[in-house]
Amino acid sequence: MVVSIPMQDKAAKPFWNKKYKTRKMVSPLDFTKKAWSYLKDLDTPHILDIGCGDGRDSLYFAQNGAQVT
Repeated sequence: MVVSIPMQDKAAKPFWNKKYKTRKMVSPLDFTKKAWSYLKDLDTPHILDIGCGDGRDSLYFAQNGAQVT
């Protein structure tokens, strides 16, 4: 899965797309699953990832239908 991410540095996007194509998915945090149980019933959940990790939770949200920035 390739996540479309608006970035200031256009060179970073190909790097991260390649990295995530070959990355083994790590289980999301229990907190993430709990948060999703509240957010999933919204029409289109929007989530802002402030970039404090490797993106595993953002991928989980995106794969479940959230709009992740």
